[in-house]
Formats: sequence, structure tokens, C-alpha cells
Amino acid sequence: MSSTTKTKTFQSVAALLETRHAAGVSLSSLIRQLNKIQDIWATVVSAELAEHSRPTFYANGRLTISADSPVWANSVRHNQTSLVRLLRQHGLPAVTALQIRVLPADQQRRRVPVRRMDPSSGTQQLLQSAAAGIQDVDLRTALIKLSKIRG
Repeated sequence: MSSTTKTKTFQSVAALLETRHAAGVSLSSLIRQLNKIQDIWATVVSAELAEHSRPTFYANGRLTISADSPVWANSVRHNQTSLVRLLRQHGLPAVTALQIRVLPADQQRRRVPVRRMDPSSGTQQLLQSAAAGIQDVDLRTALIKLSKIRG
């Protein structure tokens, strides 16, 4: 990131804080407000959507939502009307609109592929012996199946 970009970002934040301070709004109250909004967001949307999007700014009835990919941003856009209604019902009556943004690539969450490991022979034997003592047929079958999984 260039020093010009850093300066512009810093000036934008400084200008925002100065404007808010002049209006009698403290930084701590802004942080509390955003934390409350983020908590409400997490209860209103699905766990999967909450993992990939979050409220990042609120002013004048407009709530900015940052999504970590265009796909998740589109999901928020698609559900915008119902999300605004739910946010209003759950304690944010002043929210009138959502502004959706996609995070820059360097800020997006990276999914690390899960490497599937074969169960060791000891783990396989343990699962099979545990299954032998279980009365529930479905659970016993599932454990036996799990003991035989090979990546």
C-alpha cells in the first residue's frame, strides 16, 4: 500500500471522527453501536452468511455490509428487503437501507482446504470395538462405516 493511500485512509478516518465528535458522538459510543449492530446481524442472518459478511459502518439509516466475495455480496443484495425488515424488528428501527461492498482480495477470508487423513489401524479398531457395544443399529452402522473410511 502506498503512502498516499495510507494518508487518504487516515484522513478519511480522522475526518469521520472529527465530524462525529463535533456532533457530540464519542468514539466509544460508535464502537458500542457497531458491536450491537454486529450482534444483531449475527442473529438475523444464517450462520453461513454471518461467517462471510459483517456490518462495517452505519450512518443516516444506511448500514454498510462488507462481504468477503461477490457471491456473498449478491446473497445479501438478493435478500436486502427482508434483511432490512428483520434488522428493524430486532432492535434497529432506524435502518432503512443496506449498502453492500465486497472486501478487497487481500482482506477476504481464505479457505484452507481440509486434508483428509486416513484413520490409523488403532483408531479403526477402537471405532469397531466401540460399535460392537452399541445397541442403536444406526449408530453402530455409522461407526463401523467410519472405521472403514479411506481418503
